[in-house]
Amino acid sequence: MSTVQNFIRRPRFWQQVFAEFIGMFFFLLIGVGTVMSTDVNNPLADGKDFETLYADRQLTIAFGFGISILVLGYTFGHVSGGHFNPAVTISLAVFKHVHWFQASMYIIAQILGASSGTAMLKVIIPEIWHSQFAITTLHENVTEVQGVFLELFGTAMLTMVVFGTAVDERFNVPKGKAPLVAIIPISLTVFLAHILLIPLTGCGINPARSFGSALVALDFKDHWVYWVGPILGGLVGGAISHATNIFNNKLEPYQRIPEEDPDQDQESHRELF
Repeated sequence: MSTVQNFIRRPRFWQQVFAEFIGMFFFLLIGVGTVMSTDVNNPLADGKDFETLYADRQLTIAFGFGISILVLGYTFGHVSGGHFNPAVTISLAVFKHVHWFQASMYIIAQILGASSGTAMLKVIIPEIWHSQFAITTLHENVTEVQGVFLELFGTAMLTMVVFGTAVDERFNVPKGKAPLVAIIPISLTVFLAHILLIPLTGCGINPARSFGSALVALDFKDHWVYWVGPILGGLVGGAISHATNIFNNKLEPYQRIPEEDPDQDQESHRELF
């Protein structure tokens, strides 16, 4: 029986896929919801100092996305590995740390979850806050090429942290606990990336996150930047992690699911954050 068939017939695998869906749903619900509820162009902000509002808003949004990864990572990291990002999943698949079929199902779940989370905001948040759905757009002075590189470097940094903490077996924590401990530096990296990139690109570093907002707002201007940049960044981050010998050959590729008992995968399938 093929590895793909083993995945398909495992109930736990579909639980993992669902965890990626629901994790992305709440990631966008919290992150995009924070952007919408703090919109400085909202009429409720009239009469307030714009510079103060913008500075506070940027920090608030960065915390919203960063802390949501922290919370959701602890909630679902032990279930699916808590990828919550197609760029990270693609990088893990390319460097053979997850199977391509698992990666494909994860990415579909992530895109659907992100789109559903943003669509839910359109329903539950009053229309006065509907001027934007956290669409990731380039600043007027940032070119498309610059945007690609900004998104690339932001995602590369995130991927290197993922590989160096959640994936590297030498990460000095008890066996099996690395993904949960790794959530802290990963969420801080998401926070830092938003501090840097919000004014420049809106900070995508996650194709599903950008797609969810673009789909609900029906605004795909420069949208390709938020796929090409993060995916290339994920690959660059993974390549740097391997090229610099971070793992010292301690990072093993994904392990195939044993055919004799597809449901018992606690030891045979290592969860990756």
